[in-house]
Amino acid sequence: MGVARLRARDVDRVAAVSKLDAAYADGQLSPAEHGDRVVAANAAKTLGELDGLLADLQLEPEFRDPPIRPAVVATRSWLPGAVALALLLALTGVGCWFVASGSEAGGAQVPSSQPAVTPIVAPVVDFNTVAGLQSFRDQYRARFGDTQADSAVFYPAFGARYAAVVRMDDRPDRAIDYSYRGGFSPGSVSDRDPATVSFDLDAMNLPALVKLMTTISGLVEVPDAAISHIMVDTTSGAPTIRIYAANSVGRGGFVETSLAGVISRAVPYRR
Repeated sequence: MGVARLRARDVDRVAAVSKLDAAYADGQLSPAEHGDRVVAANAAKTLGELDGLLADLQLEPEFRDPPIRPAVVATRSWLPGAVALALLLALTGVGCWFVASGSEAGGAQVPSSQPAVTPIVAPVVDFNTVAGLQSFRDQYRARFGDTQADSAVFYPAFGARYAAVVRMDDRPDRAIDYSYRGGFSPGSVSDRDPATVSFDLDAMNLPALVKLMTTISGLVEVPDAAISHIMVDTTSGAPTIRIYAANSVGRGGFVETSLAGVISRAVPYRR
């Protein structure tokens, strides 16, 4: 089976939408083209469909590869690796921990030589709720000391709870992007027009935004449409929120609003 015919995963669709967002941000796609391709990406069934949506775009070097391919799993070479792992565990003392934790009642308890480690569990943020968006905003303020951003994209679908943010770096002619999955991870640094207008996350009317999100299927005139992603930027001059929604077969549209939640444009499904 050719790679193009392989079934797409949710992570492949999210990766493709991120590339479409980048192409829209640098002027390769109009708002309508971007909206149409995002709807198609979220409904794509194969990797070939996703590649077709990206084929005519100029992508940054880190984005030139096609959507994530499934890893090739070895099926016959597990034994040498298992033996090596067992030896490694024995040499490092980690094996003692396994012996101690697996001892039956009455057996000798061998103390571990490794310090106890408390796992760090990132909080789950639901971008479909006021509380979730407020939590993101609070974490953003705690991380950066302000709530300014050049652009932000929220992906409430797929259970990913993923967001991508671009903000000014340490000087006005440089921007840095961050991915968010319960915490902020820095990405690449790029050139930035010093005249770029940022927006304030604090200015977003979260209750109004969430109310619009609950009625999005009616606004795009597709009864079973669900939100794919929410984009906030200033490419049209004023800070604008765009809410994109589609159903499982790609029928959908988007709605534009101000940060206050006032609708400026609704683009329903084109029958």
